[in-house]
Amino acid sequence: MEADTLELESFLPYRLYRLADAVSREFSRVYKDRHGLTRPEWRTLAGLGQHGTMTATALGEQSAMHKTKISRAVAELERRRWLTRKPDEKDRRVEHLTLTNAG
Repeated sequence: MEADTLELESFLPYRLYRLADAVSREFSRVYKDRHGLTRPEWRTLAGLGQHGTMTATALGEQSAMHKTKISRAVAELERRRWLTRKPDEKDRRVEHLTLTNAG
């Protein structure tokens, strides 16, 4: 093997990514079994729980989730009455998301 060939398995950022993904997947079994939540739903709840009222855009920046995953998670959590949406008074395209007491 050439000296400048990258060995992915020994590349620290890759190893950290794999470790974080394994921990996340294992933890996802807990909230899926206990509450029937997907990872995007859990991340949405966690973000709102930590930061309070947020927009979907802010959630995406905070959680590094794609907007379609956030949109689906928000729709399901609203259906379950775990969060509410309130349109922005100045820009009707923006909604403020807030956890309910159940959320």
